[in-house]
Amino acid sequence: MKRVLRTVALLLLACAAVSCFSAALPARDAEAERTIYDVERELNECRNLLAQVRGEQAALGSRIEELKSRSGAAEELIAAYTEQIEALEAEIAINAQLKESYDLKRAAVNAQKDVTKRDYEYRLELYKGMMQFIYENCEVTEFELLFSSKGISDYLTRKDDMNEIMGAADEIIKHIRNDISDLEILDSQLEEAQKSYEEYISGLAKSELEKQKAVDEYRTIAASLGLDADKLREDYAGKNSRVAVLSARIKQLENERAILYAASSDFGWPLPPGTYYYMSSGYGWRSDPFNPYSGRTTFHKGIDLACAGGTPIIASKGGIVTLACTDDWGGGYGYHVVIYHGNGMSTLYGHMCRAPSVRTGQTVQKGDVLGYVGQTGSATGDHLHFETRNENVTDAVGSHSENPGKYLPKGFY
Repeated sequence: MKRVLRTVALLLLACAAVSCFSAALPARDAEAERTIYDVERELNECRNLLAQVRGEQAALGSRIEELKSRSGAAEELIAAYTEQIEALEAEIAINAQLKESYDLKRAAVNAQKDVTKRDYEYRLELYKGMMQFIYENCEVTEFELLFSSKGISDYLTRKDDMNEIMGAADEIIKHIRNDISDLEILDSQLEEAQKSYEEYISGLAKSELEKQKAVDEYRTIAASLGLDADKLREDYAGKNSRVAVLSARIKQLENERAILYAASSDFGWPLPPGTYYYMSSGYGWRSDPFNPYSGRTTFHKGIDLACAGGTPIIASKGGIVTLACTDDWGGGYGYHVVIYHGNGMSTLYGHMCRAPSVRTGQTVQKGDVLGYVGQTGSATGDHLHFETRNENVTDAVGSHSENPGKYLPKGFY
């Protein structure tokens, strides 16, 4: 039954995670036209999030494995605590029985002491009475007793009575002494019984404390072994559902990107899909970036795409490499490549961080790696300078550059 409930709980958790996480995905405007840039940005967000979730999932997996490795030792410890608790409970039961026996012994000694004490008090009162009688009636000498008697027979009778009274008094004294001795013995026995009783009471309390401590430690280990594992498994299942949602979304975005690429022009974007970039300078007239306070303007024959140094640069379209410049100045372009595509069209890729990955005269296909982003030549930072050239047109400064936006896919800038 517990397994069924746990399975249901995990399914509900997974459904909740899918629902909540789907809501957390980048929102889409149904009315706005989606561009390749929009798709790429969302794709990057989803991939980064997927990597994060998989990292969290790997950490949870490690903790689960660690818990499994500890479970054997923990279960042995739990068994030891169980045995210890059972032994303590048996000891407590024995101590409780001993306590009862000493309770009975103490009660019996106290009862005997009460009887002896009453007997002692009775005999003592009796003895006091006899002594009072003797003092008041029998304080005579032997001659007084003889001359006060009516005859020899009366004298002997009165003397026998006197001796009998004195003997009874002596006997009472003996009993009183015995009672005093018995009371002293009973007091000693009671003191011994009380001491043993207190020792067993202390032992009983100590056993109870040890048992409670063992029970608490047992519960702590059992809870750690059981509840932590359940929580980790629930979290792991939640991460699984998030991975599934993200993976599905990434696949959907990749399909959407492929459709957008297919619908765009035959010129492709010169940076790999998913690359983070921004256009730091557009095509046409601009303030001189090397003399920003001069007020001078220069004509920019391409676009500058700022991105991380070392980012691959790919061919926008297939063609023949007419120049693979291995001079780090390269007329201001630094290391750069020019590809001829036919019909007077060519593209230039400038400011590579090192010599091009292709050679002059080589045929390349759309998407082939030409080199890597850098800042050689006349550059203020890492970026790709991209130009489109058309021999059939003339630009504002008499060269043959055209705005790359005329040929590149829509939506990238």
